[in-house]
Amino acid sequence: MPDDAPPEPPSHEPPSQRQRVTRLLIVLLLLGVLVLVIVDQVLTPCKVSEAASQNATNCTDSPPDDCRAEKACSSVLLEAFIDWVADEPAAGAVLLAVVYVVATVCFVPGSILTLGAGAAFSSALGLGWGVVVGTIAVWVGAAVGSLLAFVLGRFALHRMVHRLLQVRARARARVRL
Repeated sequence: MPDDAPPEPPSHEPPSQRQRVTRLLIVLLLLGVLVLVIVDQVLTPCKVSEAASQNATNCTDSPPDDCRAEKACSSVLLEAFIDWVADEPAAGAVLLAVVYVVATVCFVPGSILTLGAGAAFSSALGLGWGVVVGTIAVWVGAAVGSLLAFVLGRFALHRMVHRLLQVRARARARVRL
């Protein structure tokens, strides 16, 4: 007589004290890094040499070295990246694809990179070509990153994953007894 009973759902063990402490430490570390970055951006602006403009302070007819604008470092880096992409669109697309590959393999959410690519390439190359180049770079980076993550999981890390699954299966068997 065949056993038509539905299989038992896997039992979910509550996390151990060590697992809870580890998770809490990881969350606190990530929050600490986030707070550090935000505080650093707010308290230490970058000084950028500019000619006399609306953003610059203490500008006179003196040399441009005496004229400094205070901006957040992230905006200075973004402006420098946009200028570089405007000068070297192919190299910018390749750099974005490489960063996207690494981010995909490391499980970093791609939405932030995708939106940033759209903004940077549209500002550098205009709305038409910027969207096209940014989309192609993001698509290539995501596809290659996904392929690399699969290859790593299937071949390079196969034994490690297999051992982890065996340990979990043994733990489940002990719980059922």
